[in-house]
Amino acid sequence: MFELHVGINDPYTEEKYIFSANLVAERLVDEAGKFLGTLTKEIALPETGLFPTPISCILITDLSGDGSGGRISITGGGVKDQYVHVTVVSKFSKGLKYKIQVFAPN
Repeated sequence: MFELHVGINDPYTEEKYIFSANLVAERLVDEAGKFLGTLTKEIALPETGLFPTPISCILITDLSGDGSGGRISITGGGVKDQYVHVTVVSKFSKGLKYKIQVFAPN
């Protein structure tokens, strides 16, 4: 299993970001593979609008079990913003199975 953590580890950042651990969004991505091709999925969290406070951590976990996940990119927003856009691209002829979690302070 592979996990990608994006969070604030800068000791000079405001304390409210460093110690927050409130789950504000979770999305499961489970798509069957495309025969002789790749699959691209774009995810926006939240789906509309903004979170009430800036994001402090993004956790993306590959649930494929065999590490056949693919490539993950944060294409918009992210830590310290109030939204995040994630693009996931599968490996050739493989599917996508990820859990995306977003954390922010109250």
